[in-house]
Amino acid sequence: MKKSTTLTLAASALAAVCFSGTAIANTVYATTHLHIRSGPGVQYPITGEMRWNSRGDVSGCLPDYSWCLITTNNGAGWSDAHYLIENTSRGTETVEKFGAQSGIPVIAAEVETVGAVVRVPAGTAFVEAVAPPEEVITYVSAQVVESVYLNGEIVIGAVLPEEVVLYEIPGSEYQFTFVNGAKVVVDVPTRKVIYIVR
Repeated sequence: MKKSTTLTLAASALAAVCFSGTAIANTVYATTHLHIRSGPGVQYPITGEMRWNSRGDVSGCLPDYSWCLITTNNGAGWSDAHYLIENTSRGTETVEKFGAQSGIPVIAAEVETVGAVVRVPAGTAFVEAVAPPEEVITYVSAQVVESVYLNGEIVIGAVLPEEVVLYEIPGSEYQFTFVNGAKVVVDVPTRKVIYIVR
């Protein structure tokens, strides 16, 4: 199933965050190593990374609080709000569920989404990557395969749906694929992402 619309204000919103010294922002933290993208969706290029438990400032989110415009020490861009938490007077809350109550402004942008949601449940303990041998990383890095796009950011521990094709890695127990613009190493029996090639 594919829902198609057009991004309208992402570039101007990003520029406003980058160049305005007066913007009000909410402080958030990442619950996993999280991609920063050039637009609000997995189909946009990865421009940086927000590390687990690192701090960022959110200046606005899509109306459904699914993606937020964030500024970190590693740059500015859009991140999946499912993996952003905020410390409030009510406790620690995900931006995706409580962004409206936190007073985070809405950015009127529309996006294109595809596929099934692939997520690690909010509140799950941080999942550390399994570092495959260097020859596996080298092999996967060199492969050219078509990217599949799914609704929901790909993080360590996410489970890939059955319709995502996995490719063999010679001499390895793992397989790989290219999802949401990132090559990932996958544990075959569980279909969990164990490593993201960066």
